Amino acid sequence: VSAASDTAIVAPESLATLFAPTPATASGSASPPWPNRLDGISLEVRDSAGATRLAPLTFVSPTRISFQVPAGTAPGEATLAVASDRGTSQTGSMQVDAVAPGLFMVSRENFVPAATAVRVEPNGTQVPIPVFSCSGASCMPESIPLSAAGNRPVYLSFFGTGFRGANSGNV
Repeated sequence: VSAASDTAIVAPESLATLFAPTPATASGSASPPWPNRLDGISLEVRDSAGATRLAPLTFVSPTRISFQVPAGTAPGEATLAVASDRGTSQTGSMQVDAVAPGLFMVSRENFVPAATAVRVEPNGTQVPIPVFSCSGASCMPESIPLSAAGNRPVYLSFFGTGFRGANSGNV
């Protein structure tokens, strides 16, 4: 599924998560550039054109692999195989489209997107503006006071995946 939206459609170079038993005995994560092997685990992606590529891995655990869909993965159904020193096992499949946009959320329950905002002062100073607040495990969106910004620009940034192949014809 898409790591951002939990939808069953992903795009080449988007972030995705496979929920399945793995041979991993512990959890491990990596920073970019992501490796093709993490804690003894690799993920093979065989696309609809028959090409097999190793996926860059961001996280592995005994029940989950988070990865980047390999660049060049052809649209259509792709199969996934988990490889380790113990061998390779077919694990599942995923639907690949040219574009599969998804926004990361701080709270899915309250529809709070992972986002940041800054107001730029005339001297170039950037002033952070809260876009959400959290209390315990609950997060809620915050209003962005545009009227208080006057003529100073406010920049709002969202975090997402699956947009790389976007153009005016498909988004």
